[in-house]
Parts: sequence; C-alpha cells; structure tokens
Amino acid sequence: MIRNKKAKVHHGFAPGYFLMAGFIFLAMAFVLLLITSQYMKAFRVHHKDIPTHIYAYRAVNTCLAYQDNITKRYYPGVIDFSKYNQENLDACYVDTSIRSFNIQLRDLDKKESYNRILVGFGASMSIKSYPVWIMYSDGTINKGELLFGIS
Repeated sequence: MIRNKKAKVHHGFAPGYFLMAGFIFLAMAFVLLLITSQYMKAFRVHHKDIPTHIYAYRAVNTCLAYQDNITKRYYPGVIDFSKYNQENLDACYVDTSIRSFNIQLRDLDKKESYNRILVGFGASMSIKSYPVWIMYSDGTINKGELLFGIS
C-alpha cells in the first residue's frame, strides 16, 4: 500500500497479479501448442503411405468411377459395381511399378464384402480404408468402403 501527499491510498499491482497472469499465459500457450501439434499430426503423411494413397485414388476416381451414360461425366468417389472386376483393374494398373495390389469392396449398408481382387502377385503389407459410394446396375446407391493395399 502506497500513500501519496494527500494520504490517499494507491494500490499498485501486487506480485500475485503478475504470478497469476503468468500462470494463465503459460496455460494458454500449452493448450495452443497441444492443439496445434495434434492438428499438424493429422496432416502428416508417412513416405511409405504415399504410393498406397496415389494408387487408391486412381482406383476410386478413375478406374472404378461411375460414369453417367447421358452426360459422360465421371463421379469421383462413386464406384460403378459393374467395373469392379479383375479385367478392369488389370487394365487400369498395367503401367505401374508396384508389384501387387490387394483390393476389396465392402457394402456397409448391406453389410456385405465382395471378392478380393489381387492385381499382380504377393500379399499386401498395409491396407488402408477409403470411404466410397457404390452404384449398382439397378440404380441404387449404397455407402461402402474400398480396402486397398500394396506390397
């Protein structure tokens, strides 16, 4: 407590206020650092996963993609079930340097898994799951996932 010439009390900042402000600042900095590191970790891609993602997106967006007969437009992320066969996938990946692909389509609405297709030879070491929609020849669309692995 400090008194001036007129005996009025002047309260200055006490050390407790500085300690409390410092503690709050450190807590906020810690939370911000934690959130930022988790956010950045979600975007990190390991170099061994890059070929899997590239070839899987090729299957989902090109090789197996549904094409409208009238507009000739491809719908990425929508799998045409009639294209899900060995011949189509062999033709799609003829120019690749990877030894083998392991592809399986699952219908999540029907809770049904379709035959696994192996392009090339060997077993896959890591399998990734990609969300897709499955378009059947009768026009129905179901939610599904494409399991894709390379070796």
